[in-house]
Amino acid sequence: MTIRQLYLRSGLFSLGGKFVTSFAALGVIWLITRIAGKDIFGEIMIAYAFNFVIAATLAAQFQTVILYHVSRDHEKNLHRERLGAALFYALMIGFLIVFLEKMFAGQLAVFMHKENLGAWFSSLSWMIPAYALNSILAAWYRARQDVPTMVMHFEVWPNIFRLLFLCIVLLVMKDPAWIATAYAASYALSFFLLYLRDPVPLNANFLFTKWDMAYSAQMMAGHMMSKSLSNIVIFFLGIFTPAAIVADYTLAMKFAQFLDLPRLIMNQVQMPRMGAQIKNQQTSAMMAEFEAVRSLTLAGTLLGTALFLLLLPYVFALFGDFAGAYSLFIWLALSAIIFAGFGGAGNYLGIAGHSAAAMMVHALALCVLLIALLALVPVYGGTGAAIATVIGTLGLMTATSYAILRKGRLKTITLSAALQIGAASVVIILTAMHVVSAPVAALMLIAVAAVGLLESRPALRLLLPF
Repeated sequence: MTIRQLYLRSGLFSLGGKFVTSFAALGVIWLITRIAGKDIFGEIMIAYAFNFVIAATLAAQFQTVILYHVSRDHEKNLHRERLGAALFYALMIGFLIVFLEKMFAGQLAVFMHKENLGAWFSSLSWMIPAYALNSILAAWYRARQDVPTMVMHFEVWPNIFRLLFLCIVLLVMKDPAWIATAYAASYALSFFLLYLRDPVPLNANFLFTKWDMAYSAQMMAGHMMSKSLSNIVIFFLGIFTPAAIVADYTLAMKFAQFLDLPRLIMNQVQMPRMGAQIKNQQTSAMMAEFEAVRSLTLAGTLLGTALFLLLLPYVFALFGDFAGAYSLFIWLALSAIIFAGFGGAGNYLGIAGHSAAAMMVHALALCVLLIALLALVPVYGGTGAAIATVIGTLGLMTATSYAILRKGRLKTITLSAALQIGAASVVIILTAMHVVSAPVAALMLIAVAAVGLLESRPALRLLLPF
């Protein structure tokens, strides 16, 4: 299979999967607001964010090791015993976390001055082991470049199951307490379906070296920023603001995540390919592919932002009283553009084995994000959280690009990409400040994308037949 065929096949499947996933996620929001109302939806999102960060961190401790080793031998059926050990220890640690969270859920809710949160913290804790198991097993298929299987079981089925469970809750149970069950069950059922496809015996033999554990521990900070950034912000927002503002931010974030689809879709193929290219010392080929993927994803993100600036005022009205979400979306769109402009840089440090550098980069970026949240959220609420997200994203990607330059002597940001990010940033900021109207902003972003594509035509020939 040629590189064009690989990206086309996996990209189209991933695109379809992510669209299904994204629309299902919006359906989940609509159903929860119908079952429980906007305020309870905000409370659920605070508790979900807290548990998701823990679940993603637990998964990262093992899935990064699986991804690192298997991506280098993706055509061989190796490391199955290591996968079985990863699933076993993730399950045991997950159950322990559930027990501890149930013990301290009430105290955590009191700390956040939202007493109703205690029940949600406790009931949603069951998603931690379920998510971790599904994530680790899906990473096995991703590392073997079986993107369709990974997408279906890690992204599509959990959201479809959650949507179906909530429909039953709305029509039959009519009790908001079942919402937490829907979340945990959706991850658990997706895992069991994938596990039954090719069962791997769980084993208690600790098959991880000291290097494996140090590598994965260092990579956890990266996963907290890449997988859990939005959930960290939501939980922090829940400390200082009412649940209704959290609800507005969550809806805006869900639509902003649509803008990240081009980057995420291409990364599904690019990251494991990086592992093989690094092993085989194919640096020139890797960087040519890197630039082609970055150019395509940045243009897609800019065009998606232009479209959403025009449509979202009407779309948000379908969800009820979510008018405040539009201004938050404008700022969050800038975060997606920054991510796209730096391409797959966030994948390189981990897959190249530079886990210590990755940990330092992500720890620094996390500190920048938390400082920005502390400074902005108490004063500006949801808008402050969105701006802090942009600051954290810019800090993360700038530090990552610098670390790659130091470690790998590779230049992952070009003048063209920097100019596109800068131009788009000016447009977004002026739009957020109501200096530029949404239609004018959309035209300006389309122009930036068009110029970027024209400038990148030589690189894009690697992926496009023209």
